[in-house]
Amino acid sequence: MKLTIVNSTAPGTAALLSPLFDALADSGEADLTVLEQVPLAESSQRVSCGRTLSDSLHRYRLEPLPTYFYNRRHASAQVLSNQFTSLLAETRPDVVYILGEPGYLSTYQVVRFAHRHLPKARICLLAAQNVYQRFPPPFPSIERWVMAHLDHAFPLGEEHEAVLRRKGYTGFATCVPLGVDTDAFAPSPRIARIQGIELPQPVVGYAGEFLSARDLSSLIEAVALCRPEPSLLLVGDGPGRPGLESLARRRLPADRILFAGRVPHHQMPHYLNSMDILVLPSKAIRNRCFGVFRIANAEQFGRVLVEAMACGKPVVGSSCGEIPKVIGDAGRVYPEGRTDLLAAALQELCAHGALRARLGRAGLARARAVYDWRVIARQLLSVMRALPAPAKATRRSRTRLRRTVLNADTARALTSRRAGSALPESPASGD
Repeated sequence: MKLTIVNSTAPGTAALLSPLFDALADSGEADLTVLEQVPLAESSQRVSCGRTLSDSLHRYRLEPLPTYFYNRRHASAQVLSNQFTSLLAETRPDVVYILGEPGYLSTYQVVRFAHRHLPKARICLLAAQNVYQRFPPPFPSIERWVMAHLDHAFPLGEEHEAVLRRKGYTGFATCVPLGVDTDAFAPSPRIARIQGIELPQPVVGYAGEFLSARDLSSLIEAVALCRPEPSLLLVGDGPGRPGLESLARRRLPADRILFAGRVPHHQMPHYLNSMDILVLPSKAIRNRCFGVFRIANAEQFGRVLVEAMACGKPVVGSSCGEIPKVIGDAGRVYPEGRTDLLAAALQELCAHGALRARLGRAGLARARAVYDWRVIARQLLSVMRALPAPAKATRRSRTRLRRTVLNADTARALTSRRAGSALPESPASGD
């Protein structure tokens, strides 16, 4: 099977997803090509795939995809250069798998080209939106058109599929989560001694960007409420760091707090293994997009949770978004924003080493059985193998049928509005 992956879910994710690409290529079932978005100015440079660049180039083909308006925060507005058409035409894929959202302009470009010029290719899409929201024009029209031309969708979870369905997707879908490289992320028998990590145990940790969607001030306050106080290790950086450092100096002893800064992803296993507990204190927010409208955000997955679980560490997360389903029986979940209940969960885990060990073993088993990239690659390939190659006439007929349904729904909505019924509810807060 010739498989082409167009990676437009977020700029610069080739290194994070390279274990998935490796697993797909190593399966022996996929002749894999990966098209990775890069800024137009860097299109002549080879894409870095992180830890396995040299190996990956022998396992699969990795090509840069020049992109206009390359911006991590505004991925929906990124536009692919015309080079993507020649790359897709050259690979002649049996399956095109787009790591993006149906409302992205880049997604629309790829689906439209594949629909018109690759009639035998099956078109699949990853879907990561877990909060329903209405976008301003032209994005709703783009979403409807793309969804009407998909052969299969791969939402990350049940909430993500529910959003797709609510927006009008009527096709087939299989929930497939994100994963972890369980060879790189694995338990280590020693605490990492990197960049002066010499904190007294137990160590509560966080790893990720210092974003407004991460309630790190609540984490600092919760650690300060524990008795005796555990140490706190914060790995990452962001615009809120100065304020967090000031709060930490006021609330925690200097020898029990460490801001490690950003670290390369390949070093993250060492930092996770230096922690006794990993916390993801996410909260729902609304981000301003293009300075015009607000996008609701809730935690879409929480990749650091499965990375910590693969290292055998118990995890604690808020009730925000997908976090409770990811954690399962591998840790504790507290109500979003409840600093007192976060402190109670940390107090319990810090006081009972046997409990930490039991939850750590449960998380390790869960990471290997559910979230290993090789497991996920097998799930994807199993579904893709079973997809029938659509005839061009069949695809056009299905499009006309879905357009009829969408037009009928639109007509009913307009009739309801004229009759004085309420407008659709406003989107909920989330990621």
